[in-house]
Amino acid sequence: MDCSILYFNKHFDCFISLILLILPTSIFISILVKINTKLSIFFLVLIIVMFIPIIIFLFLGGCSDPSILERNNEYAYYDNRKSVLKLNIQGHMINLNYCYTCFHFRPPRTSHCAECDNCVQNFDHHCLWMGTCVGKRNYRYFYVVIFFTTICSLIQIFCSIGYIINHFKYREDKFKSNESKYFVISLSFVGFFNLMFLIFFLAKLFYL
Repeated sequence: MDCSILYFNKHFDCFISLILLILPTSIFISILVKINTKLSIFFLVLIIVMFIPIIIFLFLGGCSDPSILERNNEYAYYDNRKSVLKLNIQGHMINLNYCYTCFHFRPPRTSHCAECDNCVQNFDHHCLWMGTCVGKRNYRYFYVVIFFTTICSLIQIFCSIGYIINHFKYREDKFKSNESKYFVISLSFVGFFNLMFLIFFLAKLFYL
């Protein structure tokens, strides 16, 4: 695949991920600013403080090398090696599989990524959110992103539910105002979006 296409797809995936993260959070922050209570200000500061490392580590993970092994061009046209190489390391037999695309024996825990078309050390999976593989060198960035994103999503879900319940329980007469309707509708969207995001994306990533 053309390197320019891979470069575009990689950064396009990061850009889409950033939009999906920023959109509901921006709506949530704007509502907290308008509510303007001590509790809302506390959650506002907490969300901002936790959202900063999400953006930083998302780009660090997406732009860093996941530990890609260089191809062995020496055997590109006359490969005659065995498919498996057996090594005895400290009394343990280890099988090294040969990669017929990169033309080298893969070290332990190394796999060939079909998306990137490269062998990656300590390969975990190809992350669409980062637009690259999760491997030896960016594994910690990946887990920082999903950890803080999970916490932020939970905060937004519970805050949204809490405000909506409190609104209908104690301020039902004020629901007639346009501003109050905007708060309830917007927080319903934020809570629902984060709940779906948490269930269908974040929860799955913890098991990869």
